[in-house]
Amino acid sequence: MAQLTIPANIFAVTFRYRATLISHVPNSVKSLFPRLTNYAPLSTFEAQAGAGLTSESFDVEANIRDGDSRAGLDERGTQEVLDIMRREGVNFDQARLIRQNRIFAANGIGPNVDVQLDRTQAPISSKSCFPTEIIDKIAAFVVGSGRKFSDIANFSLVCYRFRQLAFRHYFVILRAEKKSQWYRKSHIPGVSLWVRKIECNSSALYVCTTALQQFINLRTAVISFHTEGRNTQYTGARLILKNIPPTVTRLNLEYLPLVNPDLLRLICDALPDLRFLHVSCSERLLAGLECCWDCYDDCGSGTLHSPIPRYYCNVYNFTASIGPSLAPLKKLEELVLGVYLSDEKIFYDHIDHSEDPDAPFPFGPDECSLCAELHTDVVRETEMLASAEIAQYFPNLKTVSWSSFFTGNQPGDDPANQRTTMWIKRERDTLAVKRAQWVLDKV
Repeated sequence: MAQLTIPANIFAVTFRYRATLISHVPNSVKSLFPRLTNYAPLSTFEAQAGAGLTSESFDVEANIRDGDSRAGLDERGTQEVLDIMRREGVNFDQARLIRQNRIFAANGIGPNVDVQLDRTQAPISSKSCFPTEIIDKIAAFVVGSGRKFSDIANFSLVCYRFRQLAFRHYFVILRAEKKSQWYRKSHIPGVSLWVRKIECNSSALYVCTTALQQFINLRTAVISFHTEGRNTQYTGARLILKNIPPTVTRLNLEYLPLVNPDLLRLICDALPDLRFLHVSCSERLLAGLECCWDCYDDCGSGTLHSPIPRYYCNVYNFTASIGPSLAPLKKLEELVLGVYLSDEKIFYDHIDHSEDPDAPFPFGPDECSLCAELHTDVVRETEMLASAEIAQYFPNLKTVSWSSFFTGNQPGDDPANQRTTMWIKRERDTLAVKRAQWVLDKV
């Protein structure tokens, strides 16, 4: 054992003082060992910078300019980096990365730091990582109210974990106006788990309606039928509702050409657990106000906006048809039926007596003083009556809303959207409605 210890000590001392000893080695001996001629101790920042061990991202020259009094970079690490630069033909920064990755690998850690190579070892402590909860809050802030992908592009490029968090917040709402958008977004890996709400045109979904089935966490669906006509609405709605996941509890079908029992039965069959239902065609009339009187008239002619009396002779006949069609929705709490309960004739009479070719934009009966004087009281009474009738079919219904040309100034009135809302109250065997929330009796 002693015989082995003495040579080991000699080797250790020789290696420790190699810089001093090499200067005394004859050149004839150095020529036999080329590496000895390459070795030179780089123990100062000046020597290390002169050997090329500096870059913009690791600026040793800045230490020199600042008068750094330290001895310089680690001598052993410096020599290892120089050896890598010579052998691999790489620059200083690349050599440092190669050396660091080798150190990671020797300790069972992948080059991405979070990735552990040896699965038999104990997991890396999560204390060394930034808390996911904090990053999640940052991702939510970055996405914010903006829905442009550019808002999260840079954040998503940081690393895999950042990208997953950014996508999860960005794709909470999936919007698609065109077929290409729907197809591309619905096929993004992982998107089916992130999406909670979709806002799409019906025509965009037709390219792949079966893709709807994958959104197992979908809760809200807002679908516009503005490209449909009366003859295509039912077919389109059937294709969509057949594939929409039953997890949806809020459904909004807007810009419909008509609201009829056939459509409502499709909804009940597909989504029996709905709590909020909005089916409306009045948006088409509102869109017509943005153009001219002729367009406003055309929008009205192509939409079944006022079903009484052409399709239903009175409000009782209307609710007796609509109510049973939606009755299977026992959990329904909010119902919005976007049709006008005023006589269809009111709309066309208004156009006849109000149309002005010189006026820049048309206006509806809601802004006509003559229409208001003639019809407000009767229509508002009809809306109250219809609400009471329809509420009898839904044990949990809290509010029912209608499109209306004759809104007032009560809490349930929304003139901007031509909508009026009634709140429902049940006590024992009685049912009451009013255009304001009911105040609970104090116990």
